[in-house]
Amino acid sequence: MNSYADIEEDSSDSSELTTESILSDGNSIRTTETLSVSRTFANIPQLPHHIAAFFSSPLGKNLVISLLLMVSIAGMEIEWAGVYSWASSTLLEHGASGELSTLPFQLSPIISVIIIPIAGALSDRFPKVIRYRYGSRRLILTVSILLCGACALCVPLTSGTIFPSLPSRFIIASQLFLNTLLDILNKFIESFIRALVGTVADPRLESINHVLTTAILGFAMIFGFQATSIPLNKWLPVGHTMNLYYPIGVVIFFITAIPVFFSKAEARACARKDNVEQPTIKDIPLLSVAQEPDSPAEVDPDAISVKEEGRKKTSWVRVGLVLLWCMAAFYSGWTAWVFNPEFLGVDIYHGDPHAHPNSVQFKKYEEGASLAGTSDSIISLGVMLSAFIWLALDALLARVLGRFRTVLFGAMFNVILLVGLIMCAFAPGLLTFAFAQVLIGLGFGGSTNFVFSRAAHYTHISDVGLVNTLVFSAETLPQMLMTVSGTMAVGLTGSYRTPYILGAVPLLLTIPLTLVL
Repeated sequence: MNSYADIEEDSSDSSELTTESILSDGNSIRTTETLSVSRTFANIPQLPHHIAAFFSSPLGKNLVISLLLMVSIAGMEIEWAGVYSWASSTLLEHGASGELSTLPFQLSPIISVIIIPIAGALSDRFPKVIRYRYGSRRLILTVSILLCGACALCVPLTSGTIFPSLPSRFIIASQLFLNTLLDILNKFIESFIRALVGTVADPRLESINHVLTTAILGFAMIFGFQATSIPLNKWLPVGHTMNLYYPIGVVIFFITAIPVFFSKAEARACARKDNVEQPTIKDIPLLSVAQEPDSPAEVDPDAISVKEEGRKKTSWVRVGLVLLWCMAAFYSGWTAWVFNPEFLGVDIYHGDPHAHPNSVQFKKYEEGASLAGTSDSIISLGVMLSAFIWLALDALLARVLGRFRTVLFGAMFNVILLVGLIMCAFAPGLLTFAFAQVLIGLGFGGSTNFVFSRAAHYTHISDVGLVNTLVFSAETLPQMLMTVSGTMAVGLTGSYRTPYILGAVPLLLTIPLTLVL
């Protein structure tokens, strides 16, 4: 029987022969590289054949199962967009200040970075009777999804819309509580979906699965941000947009969660993987058009065994370095999400948030700040595009770059993020700002792909829950750090351009560090 591990061994043997010929004839280096690149692009027309062959194999079917589980993230984000818009507008309508309406998003990250890794560690230590029959991550997700759905249904019931006689104080208190709980559950579901997919997926597809999860998440964020802002009342007798979007969002959320409720893939994967050493080489190109027509890539990828040598335990030193890299990179990545509203209102539209509400300066600020939702959608578009670019590069350059491609892609997307932040900091107008948001989204999405795939590369099956939730916390904590430090920088300089320059600094460290992870 043959496997991708065997195929890679064959490739390494051929590489040794190529190396010997290079040593004997220096001129053959250029010839070998030229042939490799030309074969890569010459095989692009065979892409449909590779796609069909892949998805008809057991490995492809494993990817389909993973995709079905990932879709619940999209449902969660679509529902969350409605919850966010409804709860925030309700708080403001009943007299809550702007600072109070954002309180849930200040509390939930602090709570999440503490309790989510604890839950992740516990999910790795559940009794085997649960892990092998139901699945520990699936159990946590089932409870979280049901609780999230129940809270989402309570938001309109306690908002004063259905029961207008409710006291304003009760409405404000209930909306704050539900919004905080829902934001925590949102983070729970996203982190545990990644952990669930990491458990179910074939180890050879771990990097690709995280990239696809990022793409689905980016699409859902774009849909949610834009759908809630469509003025449906102009064309349909539905009143406020939320009257129609909100119930549809909740229904979509429960429909996309069906695979989580009924799939037994995690239980089977735990029973199969717990006592098996993971292969040293786990990630493979999803659709490698770099293979030659008569190469062993046509062999059924699941028709073989993996290498005998493997990782017996998680490499915590490497995982720790990845987490440090994650905190530095996402300190940069969160800059635009946090400061775009003020940057648009003050530096692009030249408004003043402290001016009189009826003044021209204040109206200019409001006009600019109101575009923050659109800027978030542009960033989300970049996040989604980063996944497709990653997949395309993975397919085209797999043979040329080998296993080095992941770290090279990570460094490349960090460079894109750096360029986007610098361009945004010195943007003279709206068009330059918008293009910078695309670059920031590309860098943000590429960093997400890199950090989850590298952490998974050094993780044993027994620690998947803990590592995935630690990575999620390492992504979330920098958001708070950027908010505090960026606000202090604005206070010192008086300019909202400063946080973007401040955010670019850690990338000068993460770009070279990427190459050694």
